[in-house]
Amino acid sequence: MLVLVDGHMLGARETGNETYVRGLLAGLEDMGRRDAVAVRRSNVDIGVHYPVLLPRRSDAARLLADLPAAARSCGAAVIHSTYAAPPRASCARVVTVHDVSFLAYPEWFTARDLAVLNAGVRFSVRRAERVIVPSTHARDELIRLLGVPEQRIGVTPEAADARFRPLDDDQTGPVVQRYGLERPFVLTVGNQQPRKNLGRLLQAWKMLAAAGHDGGCRLVIAGGHRGRRDDLASLAAALGLQQHVLFLGYVPHEDVPALYAAAEAFVFPSLYEGFGLPLLEAMACGTPVVSSNATSLPEVAGDAAVFFDPLDVSGMVTTIGALILDDGLRAALRERGLRQAARFSWKACAEATVSVYEEAVREHGSA
Repeated sequence: MLVLVDGHMLGARETGNETYVRGLLAGLEDMGRRDAVAVRRSNVDIGVHYPVLLPRRSDAARLLADLPAAARSCGAAVIHSTYAAPPRASCARVVTVHDVSFLAYPEWFTARDLAVLNAGVRFSVRRAERVIVPSTHARDELIRLLGVPEQRIGVTPEAADARFRPLDDDQTGPVVQRYGLERPFVLTVGNQQPRKNLGRLLQAWKMLAAAGHDGGCRLVIAGGHRGRRDDLASLAAALGLQQHVLFLGYVPHEDVPALYAAAEAFVFPSLYEGFGLPLLEAMACGTPVVSSNATSLPEVAGDAAVFFDPLDVSGMVTTIGALILDDGLRAALRERGLRQAARFSWKACAEATVSVYEEAVREHGSA
């Protein structure tokens, strides 16, 4: 059963979507599979899999014609895409939907993004034989907001890949120096979108610094700009945080493990996540984690993080400050985090995904 994985985002700095596809491809390879991957760039790394070059850059052309044609030409039994599936295809279709935050909180999105997501996701979850989500929270949201029957949804938890592991100072030092960082620092990772809740984190950091509870740490924010975003640089300046906060912008994926490993702690204040992969990545690097208690994040972190209400800035201050100032708590969370991250693997994700492919093929064949 050959699968055509839509990898059009590979090499396009799409962060979460790209990370997911890369991890899935690695997991499929670990299973001994060689599948086909539709790509827009001939030089992207897809491991042992077969590249299929998409002839056009248009997303409409990709979905309407190029993916179905590629599936026919390589004899694929399944097309697996992310967020939007081809309207018509001669084989089964599986679509991954990481989250439906655009339905729960449309005010976080631009009008264009809302139109694209509403059209693509609503249509695709009705027409694809199976839908994949990364968490039970995301599954429940699909059922609640889009009415997708539970039996058509597969839950395939994601994982931190092997690059994310504890690193010593010799390994982290060159990356830390390249970005002009000084230790100690606290790290957060994510696009500067409203749902990432970084504005409240800056307010909390102002209070931590004023009280001397930041442990001399600088807050380092790694993440680019996609879609609707908050003007965080202006907010940081208004709060007088120029010496306390550093914005790195987009960080290439090969540098991210060293940043996690060098950080005193990782903070994730997000309001809404379908999974929350940065939690596992930080844990796999041995970095203690302090996180929002919203949506899927407690499901992913288990007992390996300390949590706060993302809407409560004072509570955020108390929880983050307690972690920074408590060496024993950080040490305990490092150990718990390593154990928690080890419970997840891309091979397990791929195995669960292949089971979904098989269900989709059976349903397509019986239609």
